[in-house]
Amino acid sequence: MRILLLVFAILYSALGEAQVIHSKQIYLWDVTLSMKQNVIWDQVKEQMVASLTEVKDLDTEVIVVPFQDDVYEERRVTVGDAAGMADLVHWIEDYDVPMPKGGHGTNICRALERAEDFVIKENIDCVFLMTDGTHEPKRADMAQHYPEGCLTEYLQDRWCTFATELDAYLVYYHLLGNADPDIQRVTEETCRAMGMAPGDGTPDRLYYISPQVQVIARDEAFISSPTFSVPVTTSLPSALYDNCTFSGTLEGAGYTAPLGITFNGTSLECSLDASAAAKLDRTFPASVEEVTYELEVKLAMEPLEEAMVALTADRIPFQFHHFEERWFDIKLVEE
Repeated sequence: MRILLLVFAILYSALGEAQVIHSKQIYLWDVTLSMKQNVIWDQVKEQMVASLTEVKDLDTEVIVVPFQDDVYEERRVTVGDAAGMADLVHWIEDYDVPMPKGGHGTNICRALERAEDFVIKENIDCVFLMTDGTHEPKRADMAQHYPEGCLTEYLQDRWCTFATELDAYLVYYHLLGNADPDIQRVTEETCRAMGMAPGDGTPDRLYYISPQVQVIARDEAFISSPTFSVPVTTSLPSALYDNCTFSGTLEGAGYTAPLGITFNGTSLECSLDASAAAKLDRTFPASVEEVTYELEVKLAMEPLEEAMVALTADRIPFQFHHFEERWFDIKLVEE
């Protein structure tokens, strides 16, 4: 059994200024007694510590949230804080199953609700849900507030919209491979979510494709040859390049046209068809004045079955300079 590892920092240039998008790793850690009874308690701890110590990006923030019927106080630290990381490792190693009076259950819905508090759009956040069971709160107040069926409802109706808006991902790790079939199905059908079990052969990381966000400038020659490239960096294995399907549009000031896009691992090769180029010519006519039309390239990527892939930027500024050539006749007049 392996705990998932998300390790990446994404560098790109935005309008000429270097920016960095970092990842945030949020571990929702089931600390119910069954984790010990199923003899995976120590193993999960060891694998979690191993994953944390392999993170290379010093700006990555790690958050560990233990949960039972409710969430317990989380620990959060930035990887570059060596003392803080050492404290986190010791905390995980020394952590014991809380034994509240009256027993406890497993409240996955509450854990996911808490994870949302840490997700922000500026990062690419991945939530790792690690549990050996299903949603089954025991405390009466929690069972009433988070009833049976809330997890299915959350995955179907909440997660996709939330995750797409804030650029987040969910990995639901079934530590015993005993996921409820309905939950497993819903997880696989939900965007930006993946269900995993020990030994299922599913890829063990979130990959990225990072378009370079810088102004693409074209002049009137673009009308006759309407193509351009968007440089990218990626952690995706080359064997998966051909499986990537992109779509996009060129938009601005009432103009919208679809783009043909192919991906080769180092760039997105984009093109307009002849009719879209002609429409661009009509919508933004040539001028003898120095006029620049501001447009935008919008990108989207179809989900892969083989892996989760984060597209780190989906909007690229595009400038169209459409100048009309001016000709002057010079006459020599003899006196």
